[in-house]
Amino acid sequence: RNHNRQILAALVATTLSCGAQAQLAQNLTIHPKALALGNAVTADPPGIMAIHYNPAGLTKLDGRQLEVNLMSVYLDIDADFTAPEGYEIVHGRLSIADEEAFLSDPINFLRIFEHGLDTDILIHPDAMRLIVANLELITNKLRTNPEAQKLFLSLLLDYGNPERALRRMNELGVLGAFIPEFQRIVCLMQFNMYHHYTVDEHTIRAIGFLNAIEKGSLSEEHPRASREIHRLKSRRALFVATLLHDIAKGRGGDHSVLGAEVAEKLCPRFGLSEEETTLVAWMVR
Repeated sequence: RNHNRQILAALVATTLSCGAQAQLAQNLTIHPKALALGNAVTADPPGIMAIHYNPAGLTKLDGRQLEVNLMSVYLDIDADFTAPEGYEIVHGRLSIADEEAFLSDPINFLRIFEHGLDTDILIHPDAMRLIVANLELITNKLRTNPEAQKLFLSLLLDYGNPERALRRMNELGVLGAFIPEFQRIVCLMQFNMYHHYTVDEHTIRAIGFLNAIEKGSLSEEHPRASREIHRLKSRRALFVATLLHDIAKGRGGDHSVLGAEVAEKLCPRFGLSEEETTLVAWMVR
């Protein structure tokens, strides 16, 4: 699977370096089954990989290069990949095999995102619709479930791409349902010269930047932070503090002080120690 992904990445990079959509057409052949979808193409030989794209997602750069929305690029791995138990791969996406079984255990509303990160496969739209239609199943019973709390922290810390999981969870309403305090900042505008994004998007992007710094991807732009981040006493305290740093915006008071109070309430629920909770609250404040 990783080998196929490398081939796909090389194909996309080579195609884009040619600098013209005509070259994209030359390197890819129309997939007969995809004609009904419109603008769907697949590489030759068939069965190894597929690229589905929308021309609206192609942007000219300097009149020569094209930028592909890689979120719409996926491998045709239905035949050679074993899905996690209870799931299936449909058109290269992670889908739910038994909807009734999925809904019978609300922890699956978090677990599907774990499987998505673990397998590096995007979630199927049918699964997304099922989740959105049943958000009422995310109750205090799930929020206080130690397994669910551990799973959420794992999404934040263990799979190397927390931004992807958090953004999709937020788009589907899962993040705000699991953390009601977060729901209050969803789509909340910030009217000042320092912020370009809503509070929720700003927060998720901050997690993404923190993750990039930890990986060393921003070592040239942030050399000191890239060094010091590996000396932290509690890595999860930093990630949780970043997640909660603007959690109390829009409440009519000092969001730093109010946010620290929220952190003192949420951190024990996430399984953080008393020392970590104090540290997170201090960073938020």
